Amino acid sequence: MAVRTKGRAKFEFEGHHFVWWIEDFEHLSIVSTDKLFSVKVPVVKEPGEPDILVIIGREFVGGQPE
Repeated sequence: MAVRTKGRAKFEFEGHHFVWWIEDFEHLSIVSTDKLFSVKVPVVKEPGEPDILVIIGREFVGGQPE
């Protein structure tokens, strides 16, 4: 199944095509159109909450958090 692009912002970076959107007024989502990269980050968080970045995709297998 393809990534939904209708109504979403599109951009190209280093030859890869991506779409991004704000999900439920809470998260910024960025997905490559080939689905090899997906990232989701909170747009707003409560004071004291940890920074959370969710990365999904075969291009980042084995990545270690800092």
